[in-house]
Amino acid sequence: MKKIILFLVLSFFCTSCFLQNSSADNELKVHGLFSDNMVLQRDVPIKIWGWAKPGAKVSIKFDRKKYSAKANDKGAWKAEMKPHGAGGPFEIYLNSGANRIIIHNVLVGDVFFAVGQSNMEWTVSACNHYEENLASADNYQQIRFVTIKNKPLDKIGKDIDGKWLVNSRTTVGFQSAVAYAFAKRIYDNVNVPIGIIHSSWGNTKIEYWMSKKSLAQFPEYKEVFENFSVPLQYWLVGSFELPDILYSKDLKIKLGEGSIPKTVWFNGVKVGTDNPSSNICSLNKNLLQGTNQINIRLRPSDSSTEKIQAYAESMSNSEIGVSIPSSFKISQWQAMTQTEQEYPTVLFNSHIATVIPYDIKAVLWYQGEANVDKPELYDDLFKALVSDWRARFANEKLPFFSVQLAAYKETTLKDNLAKFRLVQHQLTKEILLHYMATAFDLGDADGDVHPKEKEEVGARLSNLALKYLYGKKNDADNLEFKSFKKGKTAVDIFFAGSTNGLYQKNTEGPNGFEWVSKSGSIVPAKIKVENNSIKVFHDGLLDSYKYLRYAWSDMPVTSIYNSNAVPLLPFKIDLEDKMGKDNKKPKNPA
Repeated sequence: MKKIILFLVLSFFCTSCFLQNSSADNELKVHGLFSDNMVLQRDVPIKIWGWAKPGAKVSIKFDRKKYSAKANDKGAWKAEMKPHGAGGPFEIYLNSGANRIIIHNVLVGDVFFAVGQSNMEWTVSACNHYEENLASADNYQQIRFVTIKNKPLDKIGKDIDGKWLVNSRTTVGFQSAVAYAFAKRIYDNVNVPIGIIHSSWGNTKIEYWMSKKSLAQFPEYKEVFENFSVPLQYWLVGSFELPDILYSKDLKIKLGEGSIPKTVWFNGVKVGTDNPSSNICSLNKNLLQGTNQINIRLRPSDSSTEKIQAYAESMSNSEIGVSIPSSFKISQWQAMTQTEQEYPTVLFNSHIATVIPYDIKAVLWYQGEANVDKPELYDDLFKALVSDWRARFANEKLPFFSVQLAAYKETTLKDNLAKFRLVQHQLTKEILLHYMATAFDLGDADGDVHPKEKEEVGARLSNLALKYLYGKKNDADNLEFKSFKKGKTAVDIFFAGSTNGLYQKNTEGPNGFEWVSKSGSIVPAKIKVENNSIKVFHDGLLDSYKYLRYAWSDMPVTSIYNSNAVPLLPFKIDLEDKMGKDNKKPKNPA
């Protein structure tokens, strides 16, 4: 029988007053992004900032040039250094009185800000091509990355929690898989150091990444901000081993007593919902590991510490077994607090505002799964986010590179996912200097919301960046519907973007093209690729059809690609459109 072991979360922490290096009021400090192994953005004035004794002078030396700053009455200081070309390594020296800081191994190159939810968060070690990336990692030590630790804030933060790491066999597995695939290809083609500031959190809505100012314009959030108070959430965390005999059986876990809304994760998988009265969770035997971890999130309505502590104490009666009661008990649970991350603005406060005004080349954005239920609202929210971030970074031309959502099974959304992808596509027309790489054809066969083929996503993003940031000639543009023409036996479809080498990938079986009748029935369509257009045959029944659509589902069939393996984007045509083209007019560009 394996010994039962329980590891505890040892301390509480307060996230409303987070400052990374605030151990002494009079000590010289520099913002957390300025640390060993960092990458500075080339060819622009370099901003550097931190904290010191109020009124103190701060001296800075970088590549033989000297700069100075003076701390204000709150101790904050900021300096601006001259633009610098790509290169390194360098050191940055900072002095204030008797205090001294040296930042080692500094490179100057291009810095990208990778932001989003879980598909941006997934690491190289968890995705396809890990072994290849591991084998080549030491060849990419000019790539550096910093991952901002997840600590939501109810107020604008000052600093980050994270440190720059040099890419290597030791560290590559921890990188965002999408961001790393992107960085490799940029480095291979441009040959300058690449920095990735990575900031992502799974299952987060776009509203969480937006500032209060940018959200305040939306009526949907007026009531939220009238009595703005971000709630706390409480966690109980423990891990343990079980007797050998239990690893082959489905189990049940009996939790503590008390009617508190709670959600339970077992080894990273949600097994219990926000049901205040339920204290029994079923555990599938396939979830069991050698050492098992339970995470319980509690959300009491009155945020009573006493209530949480009482619940934690009742966890001493928790049991795991084939049936309840059981002799295998878990004891000594302890709570920790954290600002609720599922709330508007809290990730902007902790993950975005804390990075500004660090200079970046562009934003990489992979988010949206949590907003699929309201595609129309997302259109306006994303434009507001882009406009706000550009203003705060003081760069109205800051490029955004986004990812169109991958295919995944979601039976409750009807065609919202298809509509959402269309909104994402339209946003490239509505926002200047916004480019989109699609992932809708890269979903896993099992319909997982986290497809493991992140390498191709990064490659498509990098191809767009190479074309529009670096002037490289390529066919990175999306292949998209442009117009149609009705004929006696077929409708001819014409395209925009990279149409070179148009071909049908799978000529047998479904091709993704469908007629939608005026009564709502779906009829698969036959097609024929002709040079740079496609004939969609209607067999004389055109008058009975209302729409023609392609790849219009959560898990679409994809069949049309160009010679660079760029897929045709999903579309839906209203056949009564007399203009015969995509006549959805762009709104005012953001």
